[in-house]
Amino acid sequence: METAKEYSAGGVICKETNDGTLQVLLIRVRKNGFELPKGHVEKGETEQQAAFRECLEEVGITSQIKIREELGRLSYSFEKGEKTIEKNVAYFKFHCPEEFRYSKPKNTREIIWVTEGQVDSLELVNEALRPILEKAFQ
Repeated sequence: METAKEYSAGGVICKETNDGTLQVLLIRVRKNGFELPKGHVEKGETEQQAAFRECLEEVGITSQIKIREELGRLSYSFEKGEKTIEKNVAYFKFHCPEEFRYSKPKNTREIIWVTEGQVDSLELVNEALRPILEKAFQ
């Protein structure tokens, strides 16, 4: 079976509430499970640029967000037709202002904000996202 490599980047969008509680934005694109906005790194893009673009596309952000540090990388593989895809994803932390604005795009089923204490009870599309989310709250 043929193997192909894919490179993606995503964002962990964070904001503080009025009482100082940190919240992270998650999306649901598929029928089950929440995830972070992510997508392919396009030709000529850096990973950071791709993460920023994907956050804009999958969340419909109309406010400014600022990139912070890289939170981690995930590697996994899956079958797609006659190919095995080896996927590598870099995740970056973004901070948004209090007056964060967005409009949910058509392909995104749901957008939620969660606190650190809510992460453990959430169904994620990939359990390997939990350590990335935990690091975002540190």
